[in-house]
This record gives sequence, C-alpha cells and structure tokens, in this order.
Amino acid sequence: MATYGHSFDVSKAKPPYPILTPSSGPGAAGFCTDAKGTLAYYEVLKLLSEEGTTTYYNDSIEAVESWAASGDPKWVGYDNEQSIIKKVEFLKANKLGGAMFWSLDMDDFVHGYPLLSAANNALNGACTKNCNNHGLCQSAKCVCDLGWTGDECAQCVCPGSPSQSCSGHGKCSGCNCICEPGWTGPACSVDNQPQLCTYHVTTEITTEKTPQNYYQVLLDIFSSSTIIGWTVSLKFANDVTVSSCWGDAKFEKQEGNVVTLVSNAYSDRFIAGTKMKITCGSTSPSPPSVQTTVLNGVTCPFQ
Repeated sequence: MATYGHSFDVSKAKPPYPILTPSSGPGAAGFCTDAKGTLAYYEVLKLLSEEGTTTYYNDSIEAVESWAASGDPKWVGYDNEQSIIKKVEFLKANKLGGAMFWSLDMDDFVHGYPLLSAANNALNGACTKNCNNHGLCQSAKCVCDLGWTGDECAQCVCPGSPSQSCSGHGKCSGCNCICEPGWTGPACSVDNQPQLCTYHVTTEITTEKTPQNYYQVLLDIFSSSTIIGWTVSLKFANDVTVSSCWGDAKFEKQEGNVVTLVSNAYSDRFIAGTKMKITCGSTSPSPPSVQTTVLNGVTCPFQ
C-alpha cells in the first residue's frame, strides 16, 4: 500500500477529470519530495488544504482522486485512511499474510502516521478509523475526547455527565453548550453566580465636638468576609444633619434620621479582617447618637 500519490498535469483538460483523462505529463514536484509526478501523503494533505481543490472518493477502485483546477492544474490519485481500511478488509477477507507499505517516511509523520495507524488498527480489529482523530485507542477500544462519543468517536455531543449534557445548566446547540446566565465553562459546570456573603459587622462609635459646635461621628467597621460594592446605613436616635463624610466611605444621601454612605472607588473591596475608618461631620443641638449601623448591598466573590 502506498503512502504517496501519483500526480498528472491536466492543464490542457477541463474538470472534472475522470480516469483516463489525457494529461500533459507528470504533475509538479512536491515541496519536500521534489519529484515530478509523485506527492507524499503529507504533500497531498497540503494540496487538500488549498482553496479550489476538489476531492472525490472512487468506490470502484477504493481510492481517492483530488484535483486543483486553478493555479497549477494537476490531478492526483492516492490512498487515505478510508481506502487503506478497505484494502485491509480485503486482505483479511481473503486470508492474505499481511500488508506492506512504501514508504514509512511519506506518511504524515508529523500527525502520528495516519495511514500506518489505520492499517495497524484495522489488522488488529481495534479502532479501525483511528478514533476519527477524536480520541485514543487503548486496549482495542476508543477513549473519546471531551465532546465526542461512539465506538469510533464519530458522534459529537455536548459535554457534561453521560445522563445530563451541559450539566443541566445550558442547552446543547450542535456540539457546543450555550450556558444559562450565571454558569460558564465548556460543560456549563462552573458556577459564576455572585454569592451572598455571610458576614459579621461590629462598629465602634464615638462623638467629638469641635470648637465650632460641629460634631464628628467616627466609625470603625469590621467584616469577617471580603465584600465589594458595600454601603453603610446609620440610623441616628436624634435629629442630626450630616454635611459630609470622608475616609473609606463618602456621603450619598440622608432621609430623615437615616444617613447612607457608599464605599469609595479605592476602598470598594473590603478585605476580610480589616477595618474601615469613616468620619462624618454633623450639626445637632446635642451630641449625635447612632442607634443602628447596617452594612448591606454586598457580595463576596472571594471568601
């Protein structure tokens, strides 16, 4: 069996080029073998990757024909994995002694000798189609890559557990998962949803009066979890007007005796185990008294 193809110059003929089409001589030399009329299998594969190349499997002779009608018009006949397997099936059916190749170095050695592998697997009754290049042949059985199934790894499926594609968190479209919001990954198995924090907050509140009868409210806030995008609501027990806040938060609004502070951009992430220091200036006839402190609107992607 051959790991090469014979090529012919068909520049004076018109496509398609059936068997016995007149040629003008051997086809152009390959980029590596540099021999007119002969292309190694890896050179044939390069020809197949070029735009404008047509391929036809000839069932009558169990061989492949390909031609390029533009550029440097040529026709090449050769064996691929399918025709090699057919020839092995013939020799097994007729109880022949074995198979021979010419030559090893003309197979696609960069990609695992596909022609030799197809013949070897077919002779041994194992993985006759080389697992369709979507798996590994182990102990005469294909172990398919993720997303492929079947005895020869020929059927693509969406990844996930055998009983639940896309892990139950997405829809299978073709061979790919389209994940539901909050899930990601090839099998939609990675939870990407924001998680609510479990956190603990303590506050230390003191009030100081400036010489200008201007009271300052000092807050130390501690959280046991890492949180982002946080806000603090202060509910005062008496009438207080807060004019500004500084430090690790800034004044957002005041509604009645409830003042809302929001995190500054530079302190938007509240690292677990640290303290945030906030100072607010207020005016009131008597020292401000904070009744409750609430830390809310938080998520913690990093525990």
